[in-house]
Amino acid sequence: MSDVWEVLVKSFGLLKDEPRLFVPKIFSTLAASLFLVYLISSPWTISQLNPSIAMILMFASLLMLSIMGVYSSMMLSVMVKSSETSLYNSFIAVMRKYSNVLKASAATIVAGLIISVVFTAGYLIYSITGNVMYLIFAAFFFIIAVLITSYLGYFLPVTLVIDSSFREALGSSMEKSNKNRKVVTALLVSSFLLVGLAFYSAGFLEKLGYIGFVAGRLVSSVVNTYIFTVSPTFYFEQSGSESFQ
Repeated sequence: MSDVWEVLVKSFGLLKDEPRLFVPKIFSTLAASLFLVYLISSPWTISQLNPSIAMILMFASLLMLSIMGVYSSMMLSVMVKSSETSLYNSFIAVMRKYSNVLKASAATIVAGLIISVVFTAGYLIYSITGNVMYLIFAAFFFIIAVLITSYLGYFLPVTLVIDSSFREALGSSMEKSNKNRKVVTALLVSSFLLVGLAFYSAGFLEKLGYIGFVAGRLVSSVVNTYIFTVSPTFYFEQSGSESFQ
């Protein structure tokens, strides 16, 4: 467990010395928050739109939010690799991998939808039948699916920049996770604990209205920055010789 603690401390020190690492996640979170606030406060609602247009708008919104999340995570990986890399250069480096960004964003949406559909179906069947086993199954599936997805894709923000294709990047991430099973599992546990803390804090701040909503998202972005700094920090400690293409 000393390796885990060392990585966590080193990641914290890196953020302390290089506060600009917070910029990608804060920017993407602010942009996403403002977009969501606009949708919430808009005079028209999705329910008032043509069903086809509403569906297109929903998927376009999901894709945009997913792209911002993937892009900012990949930028972090580039800057963790070399502390001298500027925000502009990291942005350009990720832009060169636009195909991987789009495929990873689409895969994130598909995985999220599958998990959500199965969980929702289990919950609805429970609501109709009253059989608690369906609810237990839905909750169990949700937890296991999130854990497996997070585990296999733990190093994806790094490998998406290093490898030439999304398939290679996913394979490299899975291989790296399996080679460092104990450390990755421990780091994931710490990440989920931090996410839970951030979620609780964001929920409290959201009670303050729109300003609280944005403030809550900023708190989440700070925590997410730390979480997405840990994985490349550990990755490059293990494979320091690898470079971005």
